[in-house]
Amino acid sequence: MLVKKLFAYLFLLIGTAALVTAPAVPIMSKIWKWNSEHGMNDKWYGKHNSGWGDLANMAYLDCVPEFQEGYTYDFKHPENDSVKNIALYLIGDSYTELVPGFAFAHTHSFQYSHNSKQFKYTLDTSKKNVLLIEITERFVINLLRGRDFFDTSAQNSSLSKGGDGKKNFGAIMNKNLEYLLLDYNLFNDVKFAKAKFNYRVFGRASGDVALSENKKYLFFKPTVSRQGIFSSYAPVADTQINYLVSTLNYIHSFYQDQGFEEVILTIIPSPASILQPANYNQMIPRLQERSDLEMPFVDLYSIFSNAQQPERIYRVGDTHWNNKGMQLWLGLINDRLSVISSR
Repeated sequence: MLVKKLFAYLFLLIGTAALVTAPAVPIMSKIWKWNSEHGMNDKWYGKHNSGWGDLANMAYLDCVPEFQEGYTYDFKHPENDSVKNIALYLIGDSYTELVPGFAFAHTHSFQYSHNSKQFKYTLDTSKKNVLLIEITERFVINLLRGRDFFDTSAQNSSLSKGGDGKKNFGAIMNKNLEYLLLDYNLFNDVKFAKAKFNYRVFGRASGDVALSENKKYLFFKPTVSRQGIFSSYAPVADTQINYLVSTLNYIHSFYQDQGFEEVILTIIPSPASILQPANYNQMIPRLQERSDLEMPFVDLYSIFSNAQQPERIYRVGDTHWNNKGMQLWLGLINDRLSVISSR
């Protein structure tokens, strides 16, 4: 009886601690940070992390060969790159954080910042100072809301908001409780079996992951939802486009006043916008076609959507592009840098 009571009290204590912790954003943020630094291991208490892709990993579909695509980029020095007269600064995200400075044409110095709030710089008056701002499409509306581009307290908050910022309290609680109680390598075999069964028998993924209509790709579910600020399909009103243009013009003017010779915007299309475009809300072309947009725009959307094999631009089990997508983007950026260098 004593042993049973001890186990009962132990489970009660664990359950109570989990219920208190799950809705507490500051505590959960610290747990996520600790796990990202220490929890990615193959021990029983480690977090599942296969390396086949963030979406395949999230849905436990990395056990399915169809979604096993390697993560390799091939960075090379640009040709005709003898003139090094550009000081390049890049504010980007996970799409561009691995790009080395030598891959950019005519670049004498290179500085990368993961968000604008952390962007600290000293301009090189002997060079052409160029600022490249890269934003993933699903983050555009959230990042450019108000002056959030300059405020990290409004950034990197998708985890604490339950993925798409639109989920109710119960959904957030369930997600966080599962993370606290069940998200360990100890349970991987059971989760693999369940994920494979749902995929093979019912043709579906789990959690924040959705299968494409042709069942060949994984999408981040909020990007294919019919609502939400991350969605490629949710309607974007003209008033919202007007506001985004106004905010981009403000950012452009701000950095030009700081002394940058060029401030350039590049938006990376969500995989759903390119691979499943039937109901696309056209946010990127609507932005870049605006005559009152003052910030120069690198049109990656047209290149991706008109590519001979757009299905080979993104990794099949990941939200990110593969090497082909990366090289298409680098080619466009380097063409623009060559023009700036020759002026």
